[in-house]
Parts: sequence; structure tokens; C-alpha cells
Amino acid sequence: MQQVFVIADDLTGAAEIGGIAFLAGLSVRLIFNTDLIGSYSEDVIILDTNSRSFSTEKAYDTISDVLKKVDISEFKFFYKKIDSLLRGRVLPEIKALLDSTQLNSALIIPANPSKNRFIKSGDYYIGNMPLNETQFINDPEYPRIWSSVEELLYNGIEKSDEKRLYIKYFKEKIRTPDVSLLEDIHLETKQVNDTTILAGGADFFRSLLLHKLNAVSVLDYSSAGILKEVLFIIGSYSENSRNMRKFLINKNFKVHALPEKAILEYQSLENWEKQILRDRQKVKKLAITGPQKKLNNPEMLNGIVNIITLTAIKFLKDLPGNWNLFIEGGETASAYCRNMQWRDAVVSEVIGDGIITLGNRELSQSVTIKPGSYTWPVHLADMI
Repeated sequence: MQQVFVIADDLTGAAEIGGIAFLAGLSVRLIFNTDLIGSYSEDVIILDTNSRSFSTEKAYDTISDVLKKVDISEFKFFYKKIDSLLRGRVLPEIKALLDSTQLNSALIIPANPSKNRFIKSGDYYIGNMPLNETQFINDPEYPRIWSSVEELLYNGIEKSDEKRLYIKYFKEKIRTPDVSLLEDIHLETKQVNDTTILAGGADFFRSLLLHKLNAVSVLDYSSAGILKEVLFIIGSYSENSRNMRKFLINKNFKVHALPEKAILEYQSLENWEKQILRDRQKVKKLAITGPQKKLNNPEMLNGIVNIITLTAIKFLKDLPGNWNLFIEGGETASAYCRNMQWRDAVVSEVIGDGIITLGNRELSQSVTIKPGSYTWPVHLADMI
């Protein structure tokens, strides 16, 4: 019987939790559906529902459907990984967990003091800045225009009438404590009981591993040495991702940004792909990215993710050599794994905070993925 079961709403969040467990000496399996969950023997099983961009109703239904197939009471403990900045449909997914189990309350700790992310007097801070004064106010899907934790949670509810119901629900069932220090999280962890849903970010999960399994996650990152053939796929538009594009150019990468007209015009897309495929035999360092200018149309953004991941798959298909694949952006990483028809993955390496190498043993493939809001480790410059 596995000791830990985790549900995450995107792949990079699932991988981050997997990396923490991996560094604690636990075996980890990421899965993309629950069909074969009983056949896995790893210590930690993490389900990526890929539900961050779902509607309120679909996110609720997705979690409800999972709980029809999985009895979370059979595990040592269950954890709901949420985005540390509360993006996504956090409250609907928590409500689905409470409605479908015998648990009667939820403790949500999204703050990560190890990353200078705190909650003070009910407001979210990054360092000394309220969240709504940081770069995350420009998030393309969930702009963080509030610093209040309550307002951030209600922002995940689409309809005003539903929002009123969730406000009452929040007051009765859910607690989001202030967190300024890691010790604040440890104190909360020591007091949790078996009737409470535990949800949050990386630091809360580390604390639970320590206090429930006596497992300590050690920050011992790997370096693969100098990599000769490297492909980056960058689907994020965060400030860190924009800086990464500049960094790769300075490292002599051939960077192919998707032309904006190629999103809707087949001939332009075909010409762009042909240019990339021509580079296969002569370029050893290459990056495929979305358009240089961020687009605000959600449908076009979804199209971009599929285009760049499918183009990358064409690039890698039947290619001799040992290409190392890096993907920036959770939605992009998820699209790649699903387009490659991965059913599951194991954590094989951790090269930085939240930056995890996943391997599919059945297909002998691997990929290193990173959330768009995180930075690549300094030693990556020596690897590429």
C-alpha cells in the first residue's frame, strides 16, 4: 500500500511535490489518470488532473470523479497540491474533496517562506511586496490583482451567485493561517487531525513528510555535466521566461519564436516548422517558443501551446543522438507528455528547486520541466 497520495492541478506542481519526496528518499510515480493506480507500488503517487484552466464546474466534477475511483482513506496521508499563488479553481476542488469524503474541514497553507512567500494578516506577500504589486498582477490567466487570500480564493469562482455560496462555505469549513516562518508551518502540521483536508504548496508538504513519515527532504541537486544537444520549449510568458529567452540567445542557442500569423495561417506555420526541421542536422542548441509578444486571447494561447509542443515532437522524432529536453511552463509540459501519450512518469532527477526530470520507462523518454514563475538554477549555465 502506498503511503502518500497527492492530487495536483498541473504538471509542474505535481513534479515539484515529486521532487521533494524524491529528495527525501521516497520512490515517486506521477500519473495522468486513475485507471491503473492500484498497479503502482511507489511510496508516493501523484495525480496530475491538469485542471487549473478548467471551469468551476468542470474542476469540481474532475475531483469528484477521481474520488469515485480512489479511496484516500487507504493512504498514510492525502495532500492536495495547489498553486502557491492560489491560481486555479482552489475552492471548487476543495469543496469536491469535502463533499466526497468523510473529512469535514480544510487547512490551506499556500505560503512558502523558503521562497519568501508569506501570509500576514490575511494578505499575501512576496518578500516585502503585497502580491498585487508584483509581476504576477500581469498573469495572463489569473492576474493577481488582490493581495487578500480570501479575495484570491474567491477569484477562482466564475459566477457571482456561486461566489456568495462559497464565501459562506469558506467561513465555515476552511482555515488559511498567517505564515511568516517555516516554524509557523511546522506548528500547524503538528496539530493537524485525520478529519481535515491538507492543501497547499511545497513547504507544507515538506513539513508533512517530516512529521508524518519522519522523512527529511534534503536539498541535494544534480548536475548532468555538459550537455551537447539541448532543446528548450518555452510556453510561459512570465518575466523569468522572457529573461530565459535572452539568456539562451547569449548562449548561442538558435531561438525559433512562433510567428503570430502562424497561429491562424497554415502556410506560415508550415514554413516555420520546416525552418526548424532543417536545423535538426546542424544545430545542437535550439529553443522553440511562443510569439515574442504576449497575446491576450485565451483560445490563441491554448493554440500556441499545442503548436510548439507538437513541433518539438516532430523535431525530436527519429532524431539520432541524445537530445536533452527542457520545458518551461506547466501547461506546455503537460501538453508535451499527453501528446507523447505518457500514462505515467517517475522522478529520476532534481536539478533545482521545483525543476524535475521525469522519465517514462515504457517509452525510454525523459524531460526536465520547470514552472514559468521559477528561475532555472545557476549551474544550468555550466551544463549548456
